[in-house]
Amino acid sequence: MRKYRFYRLGDFIVAVDSGMFPTVAEELRRQIERLGGKRVRYLIITHYHGDHVFGNQAYEDCEIIASKKTYEIMAKRLENEWSPERLKEYISSNPELAEKLRGLRIVLPTTTFSGKYVIGKDNNIIEVYEADGHCDGSVFVYFPKEKVLVTGDLYFTKMWPYGGDPTVNPYKWVAALEKMLELDANIVVLGHRSVTSKEDLAEYLDFMKMLVRKIEEYIDQGITIDRIVKMEDILSLDPTPKSDNEKSFQKAIIEKFYEKIKTLRGQR
Repeated sequence: MRKYRFYRLGDFIVAVDSGMFPTVAEELRRQIERLGGKRVRYLIITHYHGDHVFGNQAYEDCEIIASKKTYEIMAKRLENEWSPERLKEYISSNPELAEKLRGLRIVLPTTTFSGKYVIGKDNNIIEVYEADGHCDGSVFVYFPKEKVLVTGDLYFTKMWPYGGDPTVNPYKWVAALEKMLELDANIVVLGHRSVTSKEDLAEYLDFMKMLVRKIEEYIDQGITIDRIVKMEDILSLDPTPKSDNEKSFQKAIIEKFYEKIKTLRGQR
């Protein structure tokens, strides 16, 4: 059980992201409320990706908070990718997930904001910051009293970032990491993998800055993406040994960052 995704604020509990599977989300909420002795009143969504919002129906009686952009993207996807017919096709094509996705319905946020949103009062609050970067509408969550930072998918430790979303923005991503480091946090909770520290987050920011800088330099030099994905000083930014699947993922991220950086610089 990942208890750090839940925060008791006075006489209620706040959850951050609902996960991908409705049945798992329902059981997790039951256990949290039983152990915490309070009910979940708020669910904060860090971004619209299915592995963070498909469990929303387990919190349908709660106030579901997300950025305005996240709401708009989710509402739009209900018209196509997340229509009942398309979801049924998705579940049918992934029979190993069928039981966990049983009864899947898309539940939209009920409260939206732009910029910053605060839950609570006085010194017992939760701050939610809109950042974009990983995708439009991405947010991160800060618990000042506990000095805990929940990053969503704006931070991936010991691995390359997932930057495949059509709305990914490397510059806003770097800015989001810089903003996180301004906060007084002792514990950093990722959207995936383990809990880390502010020092690890700073290392990741350095990695992201260098990745963007290298791609910018190669674009200025007129080097093609086919050559960039093979450049040793790009690949060596993360020296961890890679499987073939990880190498393919790494290549795809470099290509996506190249495409977005080239486009964004052309718009300046």
